[in-house]
Amino acid sequence: MSSARSGRPDAGDAISGCAILRRSTTGSQTQQRRRPGRVRGIVNLSPHKEHAANAAEAERRVSGLGFVALKLHTLGQAVEPSSADRWIVFAQAARLGVLVMAHTGGAGQPFASPSHVFPLARE
Repeated sequence: MSSARSGRPDAGDAISGCAILRRSTTGSQTQQRRRPGRVRGIVNLSPHKEHAANAAEAERRVSGLGFVALKLHTLGQAVEPSSADRWIVFAQAARLGVLVMAHTGGAGQPFASPSHVFPLARE
């Protein structure tokens, strides 16, 4: 069952995370084909996944599907921007020659504050 307002699965849905990921990737690809040069995909990697799995997924999406950046989602991935985990995303971005988009803010979590990303931008 989906939320009537967002069309996204509710927490009680029986849709697996993999199915949602496939649907999201397919939707991004469709929009990129429909609007070439105007819509670009961004890879949302979890810094908590195994390194080889992250590298393969980043490679597949950037090199194979034309995605243009990687995303560090501080709240969604529960990652402190100053932690060592963040380097997994940054290392993959450097290897592939793409930028990192940092998604910050929300829910009053101190580590999700935009100010925690400033030191990364300076690096």
